[in-house]
Amino acid sequence: MDYLTPRILAWVVIFSIGRAWADDFSPSPVASPSEDDAPYKFTGYVETDGHGSGSVAIHPKLVIGCAHVNYDDLNFEWLSDIRWHWKWNGIGEPPGSGLLLDGQYNFASYGRFVRQSRTTNYATPKICNSDFVVNYSTVNTAGGEYADWIERGGSYLQTSATSKFITGYPSGRYVSGDADEYRMHETGPFSGRFIPPNSNYPDYLGMYGIETGPGNSGGPIWGWKNGEWALAGVLITGAEVADEGYSFAGVYAIGKNAWGRIISALGTVGALPGQLSGSFSLAGVPAATVNSGTIIKKFTVSGLVGSIDTMTLDLVINHSRRNDLRVELRGPAGTTLTMFNLGSRRGSSARNLVCTGKKISGFRGFHANGVWILSVKDAYPENGGTLVSASLGITTR
Repeated sequence: MDYLTPRILAWVVIFSIGRAWADDFSPSPVASPSEDDAPYKFTGYVETDGHGSGSVAIHPKLVIGCAHVNYDDLNFEWLSDIRWHWKWNGIGEPPGSGLLLDGQYNFASYGRFVRQSRTTNYATPKICNSDFVVNYSTVNTAGGEYADWIERGGSYLQTSATSKFITGYPSGRYVSGDADEYRMHETGPFSGRFIPPNSNYPDYLGMYGIETGPGNSGGPIWGWKNGEWALAGVLITGAEVADEGYSFAGVYAIGKNAWGRIISALGTVGALPGQLSGSFSLAGVPAATVNSGTIIKKFTVSGLVGSIDTMTLDLVINHSRRNDLRVELRGPAGTTLTMFNLGSRRGSSARNLVCTGKKISGFRGFHANGVWILSVKDAYPENGGTLVSASLGITTR
């Protein structure tokens, strides 16, 4: 199954009540040798019993795409002969047999939903919301390089001001033998806002006015991050003006559920250093004086994939009376937790606040990357001290 256009029609009609529009954007061939530039160089042709598109992101041994390219919906089984043709941009089908990918991580529920849909004539939200696959290889799939990613792809794609871009191989738009039939194509850049047709299935998002074509399934939708295109999701459904009288693109957004499959694949191929765990020290060290007021220090966390599983804090504050101190930690999403609230002027107080490996449970499930803020408040002016060091230990899942 190369493309879901005939199967989404009834649902799209329902979706149109709350539809999101963009200007009309259609795919066009990528001029050679642009396939050697980003993000084209991370795009490729996926060959199964049909074909689709894919991208190399997050790790040089992963090819990310959509499940229906890897699934035989006539016999209800996952295909094993998945072959990858990296950045093909020529005349005719890619030559040779391509790279045989070693395996895949998918949602087991996808096949079940496809079987259930056999009694209907359109794709259900459940199918679209599980139409995601991570292929993996024992060797590099894009010359050892890979694209960056946007952790909260859904949030990015649902923002109208952000720039988006689709690449892939919409060969189904062409009659057989057309010189552009198997060329790499691009759609965009465009802005506009993708929206979820059904709030119960938030990973599937759609937008009118965007056109790709059969064969582009699994192709990446890119977002702009730190001066380059980064993976925000994959294309899974669509409609073309010539067939339906309107254009539409549906995508599976990178988010919490996708990260589960991606991290499973990383466990197989071997995660890159710093992808699943890391230690992050305070910015702005050397030591800061703590005395009657609040000091603010920042950690910058980057490179981790997935969501937080475990988190610890190491902290050293030299102070003549530690019960004067209140310590809080704020995450990138704005959640703030109190680490220590020792403040009391009554009685004696031990010196210094030192902790090693203090477990922090309140951020589990949050994304780790971004700026974390440690605030230390000294409640009373009589005594002073020094924030010597602090670091966060984070593992993701």
